[in-house]
Amino acid sequence: MKNSSGEFSTLNYPSRGHPFSVCLWKIVLPKDKYISLTFPEFSISRDPDTGECIDLVELVLDPSDKLSLTDGVRLGHVLCGQAPPLILLNTSLVVITYKTGLDAESLGFRAQYESRSM
Repeated sequence: MKNSSGEFSTLNYPSRGHPFSVCLWKIVLPKDKYISLTFPEFSISRDPDTGECIDLVELVLDPSDKLSLTDGVRLGHVLCGQAPPLILLNTSLVVITYKTGLDAESLGFRAQYESRSM
């Protein structure tokens, strides 16, 4: 996605995905911009007993960019359970990956991004 802002969601959101599915979204903005990412709707399952992700969302950045994220989110950080209200990425390129496991319990997510000036 190369627009200055946009919205994307998991396939057929809010419906359960297929087991062992992988979906990728790539946001690429001009080098002098950074990415603001929010998840207004986020239903990615976490095991209530172990706290481990059953399904997950992962953020992977361009390795040449420095990282500055909010709410303790880190490079390659995995999201499940509750998403942070706002993620600020000090980068112009990010790949968002959604992966389901065998049980594929999650309903998925709806996300929004926008370009911000550095």
